[in-house]
Amino acid sequence: MKPASAAEWSLVFVSIGLLVGGAESLAARGDLLAGTYSEGVLAAFISRGSGVRRFPSIATRFRYAVAIQIVQLVCVVLCVAFSTARVWLLGVVLITHLVRMRCSPVGLGGSDQMTTVVLVGLVVFFSDPGSEVGHAGLIFVAAESCLAYFVSGFAKLMCPIWRSGRASAGILTTRSFGHRYAGPFVERHGNLARVADWGTISFEMLFSVGLLVGGTPLLAILVAGGLFHYGVAVLMGLNDFFWPFVSTYPALLYTSVLLVGHSAVF
Repeated sequence: MKPASAAEWSLVFVSIGLLVGGAESLAARGDLLAGTYSEGVLAAFISRGSGVRRFPSIATRFRYAVAIQIVQLVCVVLCVAFSTARVWLLGVVLITHLVRMRCSPVGLGGSDQMTTVVLVGLVVFFSDPGSEVGHAGLIFVAAESCLAYFVSGFAKLMCPIWRSGRASAGILTTRSFGHRYAGPFVERHGNLARVADWGTISFEMLFSVGLLVGGTPLLAILVAGGLFHYGVAVLMGLNDFFWPFVSTYPALLYTSVLLVGHSAVF
């Protein structure tokens, strides 16, 4: 895959994730004000020394968050639609993303961190697309993606609950991330739960091997990764979980070509 194509696809995928997450946040403003931006949550983070105390009131903090979200969504649309001043628009998207994470640290996860990684890499690339520095932005995204998968798998391997095969059932039966049908089903079938847990561990720890092999094996691993993230998003109700991770895949394809000299696609 050529670097320009990889960057364009990564931009499209991460932008979809930002649009989905942003639209969801704006649509659920009332729930956020009662939850993430509530008095209890604010007090908890102030007691922990969080920077949220810089905002004088819940109402002010919430207005800032909504305004920042709108600015981000507008810049995302402009960035995808027009190539002019793309690096500056991406810079604004990155800054607003970081500010939102700082203002609302509750409920952040791997998808938010991966979005940050992809945005940083794209800013570097589009600052000088034809140079080695620009290409280094894509390599950075690919390296961070491999590291994220490996660290996640290794952390699960070190966790007794994951090794015992009880983690999937435990997660899918929770109120926040559970599924009304899949949770009880997995809980009733212990062998299936163990296969799911150890399959997740194995997949995440071996994900980076595809980068070194390239070609069809890498493509198969990326397809499996896409299906994995889509399944997690559907079962756990995480609407913007799929896109940030998939947005690293074009960079992985490009980096694999550099390493092994061939690719199964493009």
